[in-house]
Amino acid sequence: MTATVSRTPSWSARSMSTTTAPSTSWTAS
Repeated sequence: MTATVSRTPSWSARSMSTTTAPSTSWTAS
């Protein structure tokens, strides 16, 4: 399993579990 997170400088760990964050792109495969 691999995980890739694309984030802005304002990204926080909480955003990982919140896909509603407009500045966070979370992809897991």
